Amino acid sequence: MQIPKNKLFSSRPLRLGCAFNLAVILFSVAAAGMTAEARTPNNGHRSLIIFAPDMLSKSLSKQLAAMAGHQDDLGERAISLIYVVGRSVSAQLGSDSITPAVKLRAHFKVGNKEFRAILVAENGDVEMLSDTPITADQLFQTTDAVPVEHKAEK
Repeated sequence: MQIPKNKLFSSRPLRLGCAFNLAVILFSVAAAGMTAEARTPNNGHRSLIIFAPDMLSKSLSKQLAAMAGHQDDLGERAISLIYVVGRSVSAQLGSDSITPAVKLRAHFKVGNKEFRAILVAENGDVEMLSDTPITADQLFQTTDAVPVEHKAEK
């Protein structure tokens, strides 16, 4: 059986298809995790900051895949995700980063063409640093070893 050709669809792959798909995934993941409470900066969350040179980064794609489906686990552990991709910053699950990408890259000494995953404690200490994508298990083993201190409500 031969599939009829349609002028709306091309048999050639689009050059920007991967970048577009990755952008859609990033937007969808970020939109799913954002709540009104989560948009308040510095609300007592750890932050996993993912630095990537651009949307086509294979390491970024692997990191997104590693975190996919773990939103509940991240929320339970009070971990916000911050993506610094090129010159843009987006946040998910508990943080709304207002720091420009250039300042984050300078503070953590991450070059424009580098991939890095950094887990930052709520007090600003670096708990984990990796130049390769980390798995959810690696992240959760680290965070479960040193739980977040929750302040008792009065």
